[in-house]
Amino acid sequence: MADRPCASDSPNHGDDREAAFLELRPLLLSVAYRMSGSRHDAEDLVQDAWLRWRAAPQATVLDPRAYLVTVVTRLAMDHFRSARAQREQYVGPWLPEPVLNAETWLGPLETVEQREQLALAVVALYERLTPLQRAVIVLREAFAYPYDEIARVLGSSSAACRQAHRRAKAHLGSDRPAMGGIGDHERLLRELLAAFSSGDLQGLEQLLAAEIVLVADGGGKVPAARRPLLGPQAVTQFLSGLLRQAPSGVRVEVADINGWPALVVEIDKTVSHVLSIAGQAQIQHVAIVRNPAKLASVARARHNR
Repeated sequence: MADRPCASDSPNHGDDREAAFLELRPLLLSVAYRMSGSRHDAEDLVQDAWLRWRAAPQATVLDPRAYLVTVVTRLAMDHFRSARAQREQYVGPWLPEPVLNAETWLGPLETVEQREQLALAVVALYERLTPLQRAVIVLREAFAYPYDEIARVLGSSSAACRQAHRRAKAHLGSDRPAMGGIGDHERLLRELLAAFSSGDLQGLEQLLAAEIVLVADGGGKVPAARRPLLGPQAVTQFLSGLLRQAPSGVRVEVADINGWPALVVEIDKTVSHVLSIAGQAQIQHVAIVRNPAKLASVARARHNR
């Protein structure tokens, strides 16, 4: 998707309409990304919404925000239904596409809830939900929409949306990791990096919660664990294996990924891994994205800095 709708695409009354769309675009991208887990797909969904917005008779749109959020959410629900079928054929675990410096693309992440909804571990868990449950939990928890407004967006009832929210939370259960604050998160990440870099495997294992889960996404294109790894010992062994295999030209930096500090690993100036964590006092979840197709936007953003 282009960074903005083209002026030549606007109708005669298009200046005001285009301005309204561009103002709302970060919000629309935020909804679409949380629903799809893909930056590329989110941009396509928002572009489709722009085309529908441009074609809609102006007199029928009383509230641009409500109209556009409704269009994007319903498009994203349809997309999610088809994407789930495709992901059943995905090789190994599936993780969302990481977004570098998310605030520059999605707009300000002003609340803890907005950041939590973007975490790779959380977006990945939402794959378990039905399209309705995912839409309700995104609108309710990331954007604090009241149930009656969610009902209007989804063409449902407030009672049905409340029930969908309850079922979504029950379905996620205790697998949804606690994220803590940015300061605690960054401290854990830097302690992980220090232990990893020094080869302090005992210190590394002590950072990991008893219920730690590691998920690695290679998409069948590069080597990665084909199933989630459970427990401190298994995760420590996996990470120590990465350490042993790391070539001399490796470079690791802390960067903003999906609104949270994460590790970006470059080998010979090529982004090879994004490692994200979730947890509070200890690390509960490690997500490693290795699929080159999912790292392309991170590489471009780093190159354009």
